[in-house]
Amino acid sequence: QTMSCLIIIWFKHFLLNIRYFHNHFINQSYQDIIITYINGHYHPGGYAVADRIHYFGPKAILESPPGTNAFCVVEVYNNHLSIRGFGINKSFTMEFEE
Repeated sequence: QTMSCLIIIWFKHFLLNIRYFHNHFINQSYQDIIITYINGHYHPGGYAVADRIHYFGPKAILESPPGTNAFCVVEVYNNHLSIRGFGINKSFTMEFEE
């Protein structure tokens, strides 16, 4: 089944300035097409959901004990993203509203 709408999964190295993002994208009707924002750079990592958008930053290798890993594989499905964590990153699922 094909989707008839545009969906954006946004990857960026730096953390997102939420105020800027909301002022420039959410307030301009992009909220319905942006489903997640995934960033690096914030080494401790984090996850939150706001206004139906999932924000995720995996933990960095700099935060892991010597000899271990820290990375994720993102699997994209019609109604969710599956995050497979390795090393100090945990696996979880981002469910999306239709």
